[in-house]
This record gives sequence, C-alpha cells and structure tokens, in this order.
Amino acid sequence: MAPPRPVRAGEPDPAAIASLADEYGIEFDFEGVPALCARFGLMFG
Repeated sequence: MAPPRPVRAGEPDPAAIASLADEYGIEFDFEGVPALCARFGLMFG
C-alpha cells in the first residue's frame, strides 16, 4: 500500500488526479457528480 499523501487546499491538480487513478487502478467521472448530487440530495462545492 502506498504511503498517505498530503492534502493540499486550492484547485485540483489534474496530473496528480491522473497519477492517483493510475496508481490505484480507478477512474474518476467528474462530469457525473451533478447527477449523483441530485439523485442523493447532496451538495458539492
């Protein structure tokens, strides 16, 4: 398991997100967030 990464405030870093996705074998669907928020009554941002 990889060591924890520090959390930083500010704008997301696309390169860091891509690196995490590759490292853990996951995909991010940021365009789907509004639909999920609406579906489950959540607020984002």
